[in-house]
Amino acid sequence: MGFLLQKSKENINSAVLLIENKHHSSSVHCSYFSCIQLMLHVLRSDFNKTEEEIAQESFDGSRNLHGFHNWIQNTFFTEVGKREKDGRIVLDFSSKLGNLKGIRIRSDYGINQIGEKEASKALEGAKSINQIIEKRFKI
Repeated sequence: MGFLLQKSKENINSAVLLIENKHHSSSVHCSYFSCIQLMLHVLRSDFNKTEEEIAQESFDGSRNLHGFHNWIQNTFFTEVGKREKDGRIVLDFSSKLGNLKGIRIRSDYGINQIGEKEASKALEGAKSINQIIEKRFKI
């Protein structure tokens, strides 16, 4: 198992434990980054990209799309669209990832507390996003 794939799974497990222990904001961070780490794993495992290629593409994409997270989200939105004939899945992927990203930004930088309901929603969204990725890409 690749290191990023392992970290992705650990972050999902960590999110569960954090929710159980009432650390809701931190759980959202783990849920979100489990998706990012899985996407980075797929860039290596399915797209056969080298570290140098990922670094260059993410650098260029970050500059053009205003950030690393926008670049990787756009890259996977495009790739899911190429591999999935059902447009609803593509929109669902994009919507769930966008929602999760929004919750993660609020939980990491916002002044309002994240509750259990929102943390659980983030965890379920991350699991769903990861399932979409796992179904369509070589893991």
